[in-house]
Amino acid sequence: MKKFILLLLCFGILVEAKSQENFPISFGPQLGMKFGVNGVETPLGRKNGIALANLPDAGIHVYMPLTENYPLGISMDVRFSPYSFFIIEDATDKKYQHSFNYLVFNASLNFKGILFGFTFGSALNADAEGIAIKTDDLSTMSEVQIGYTYPIWADDTGRFNVFIKGSYFLNQMFNDFPKVDPMKNYIPELPEEPITNNSNPRAASVSVGFNYLFNLYPPVVPEEEEDY
Repeated sequence: MKKFILLLLCFGILVEAKSQENFPISFGPQLGMKFGVNGVETPLGRKNGIALANLPDAGIHVYMPLTENYPLGISMDVRFSPYSFFIIEDATDKKYQHSFNYLVFNASLNFKGILFGFTFGSALNADAEGIAIKTDDLSTMSEVQIGYTYPIWADDTGRFNVFIKGSYFLNQMFNDFPKVDPMKNYIPELPEEPITNNSNPRAASVSVGFNYLFNLYPPVVPEEEEDY
């Protein structure tokens, strides 16, 4: 019975999707703001905190339809992408903001505005509360992303979308965290718990923003049938 209900739900989604025309190939600027937190447990004596990125997330977004009759496509973007989070000293509650800036490429499957995809990028620069972090000490980033985008206005020339996206790093951010930990001189490791790569940060983030996509060609409008 459960399988039958599931099949009915899937059929209903497909029927609803078929009734919607897909968007054409389109591209345009994208801008957003991002909140982040370290997604792994910190070494003893530290704790995690949420931070707003110092710079906006900005780039070019492209939509490629996969079919004409279903709202299914590939969303891609190339952008400057900042990540920030706080590392907080337990004893004093002093906050140290960690900021990482990447040039990234993202590709996501887009079904009716629901996004699922992956992001890959290279570090441009980074610091921890003004303490410079060498890009050679940072890994090439990869993350998984889910989100939702909604067109609030559209015509034959393009559309204005708002979005919310959540992401999580699949890899550790530093090549060798115990060796290059930027906080080791400010919040030293405790003898009873030496710092290991188990505490190597992974950024988790939520971004909100908008894009405007220009249609490369207008939607196809079917011709009206003549009455005989």
